[in-house]
Amino acid sequence: MAFKVEDGTGLADSNSYATYAELQAYTTLRGISISGHTQPEWETYLVRATDYIDSRWAESLKGERLSETQALAFPRSALYDLNGTLVEGIPRKLKNATI
Repeated sequence: MAFKVEDGTGLADSNSYATYAELQAYTTLRGISISGHTQPEWETYLVRATDYIDSRWAESLKGERLSETQALAFPRSALYDLNGTLVEGIPRKLKNATI
């Protein structure tokens, strides 16, 4: 299976919440070097992190899956943050947690 990032529409074949480019930006901003691994290796780690997040927390999430056919627990419908704002797409905090 190829590396495919969820774009917020509820893809049936996505397997990561974050892109390699997001990983690079996140680590660069924090002064962390990721040069010890190749892009395909990092993509594998992103898939594994996404798998862990979904296996650990998907059952306790509020709201509902956007689509019955989506591969991952996000995106969600009827999900609101602590301020009462509707959460749409893939939240930045979820992407950061994946990274």
